[in-house]
Amino acid sequence: MVADARIGAVAEDFISQRSAVCSHARLAKVVGALVAAARFTYATLKASGTPGLSRSPMEELAVLHNQCRSEARQEAKF
Repeated sequence: MVADARIGAVAEDFISQRSAVCSHARLAKVVGALVAAARFTYATLKASGTPGLSRSPMEELAVLHNQCRSEARQEAKF
């Protein structure tokens, strides 16, 4: 479970590297897809009874997704 616990930090690094090249709207779509995948994975593992699951990586991604969407809205205005 170490890899999934770091997904928020890895996604944030990706966003910071790509923000100069890609629009925030595009980055928000990428992070949105990661959120959907994380939710699916969490639900699947929870249903199978995997012990020690944490929602915090998924919540970190959701916060990052909201930040990207906010930046995308600001970009669209200017």
